[in-house]
Amino acid sequence: MLIEAKEKWDINMENSWMIGDRNSDVTAGKRAGLKTILLKPIKNGDFPDADYVFRNLGEVYKKLFTK
Repeated sequence: MLIEAKEKWDINMENSWMIGDRNSDVTAGKRAGLKTILLKPIKNGDFPDADYVFRNLGEVYKKLFTK
């Protein structure tokens, strides 16, 4: 689906993000060439190769998009 979206809407994958709450979301994002964010509770330490791991979208915004 990600590759189809790239082709349909001419998405620049290098400047795009995959945000998900499952390891499979991170895997799909990595395979498509996206930067990845995994949303997980802090207590769960089993993370794939996500670029970032946060508890929720508010934390994503605060840490990555504000100064």
